[in-house]
Amino acid sequence: MKGSKHMKGSKDMKRKHTEAWGGEPGKEAWGRGSEQEELAEPFNPAWKREWNEPNLRIDAMFQCSGFILENVYKGSIILTTADLLKASKNLKADDIKVEVHLSDGRSFDGQVEVYDLYYNIAAIKIHSDMPLPTASLAHLNDSITVDPRHSVKAESFQLRPHANSLDLIPGDLVIALGRFPIEPYSIMAAPGLFSIDRFEHCLLQCKELFTASCIITWCGIGGPLISRSGEVIGISLKIDISTTAFLPINIASIWWEHYKKHGQTQQLWFGMEVTNLYAARLDVLESIIQKFPDVLEGVIVEDVVRGSSAESAGIKQHDVIIQFSGKRIQSFLELFENMWNKVGEAVELVVVRASDDVPLHLSMVVEKEVKKSGYTLYDYDE
Repeated sequence: MKGSKHMKGSKDMKRKHTEAWGGEPGKEAWGRGSEQEELAEPFNPAWKREWNEPNLRIDAMFQCSGFILENVYKGSIILTTADLLKASKNLKADDIKVEVHLSDGRSFDGQVEVYDLYYNIAAIKIHSDMPLPTASLAHLNDSITVDPRHSVKAESFQLRPHANSLDLIPGDLVIALGRFPIEPYSIMAAPGLFSIDRFEHCLLQCKELFTASCIITWCGIGGPLISRSGEVIGISLKIDISTTAFLPINIASIWWEHYKKHGQTQQLWFGMEVTNLYAARLDVLESIIQKFPDVLEGVIVEDVVRGSSAESAGIKQHDVIIQFSGKRIQSFLELFENMWNKVGEAVELVVVRASDDVPLHLSMVVEKEVKKSGYTLYDYDE
């Protein structure tokens, strides 16, 4: 997938080699007399000028990967990274031409449907007369008990039907797929392992990102992260030397469904940094379990933002959220999905704290940050 920008004010032109005019390639055709010899340059029959629209130059901005999310009326929706759009802060999405190349060799002009710079994702629409093959998605279940009596059995690789959900634990094999930036745009696959390490260097500060040890190139970002059974479980985003951050497909799907229903994007503001209980520091985990031996799953608070509704509710660092709005919470993604459905509402949380002997019941307003789907590329710092 390519993004390019239209730059006005240039008088550049392209020359295309051709066998036009019936001349021989490489030979210059000269007329006789001084009138022809006074030309600024010879007329070469081996090429002719091919003009674009006057005063228009097209420059490539960015190349990335993506996957077909769903088919819509006379078209399909491709999910990719918003990096495709934010290569220039001074452009609007309507000024950006997107070229989409499919694996079967077909190419389409893409239209920016919506994008979100916080989650760093964009939806591109292409027009086609026939439905196109869509990706199989599997929502992640990231809950893991810290009960030492619970053992995780390793599964051998084998082909199996696609599933709607996938239990994901640290050390599971995942594969980042993408395409090379030059024709024929061959597929590249980068295997790696799911990791509980936090991705701390994301410019967008999106704390909802997970991490895998896949090593991909820049043109591979925006592509699908798949399970070994072939389901798409995330979108590969930022990379460094040895890791790839990815947005779980659970979050991307909720985001897209909200846009289709309301015509605008939405981001939750937790007002706190949280992670799964099993990823907590060992000393913190030990202090919780000693006081509450039955709390083996949940979401632990790593930090609380000053002035947030989380702080106003009385939530503190190292609290473990075990219930949200009357529902048992076992993992981060479960908390995210429940909070998304309660935006703007006051809900009750149950937390356990190492300094207290009983669970605490707190009330918190779920905050949101809404930005219209408009086309100005905002809030991006180089």
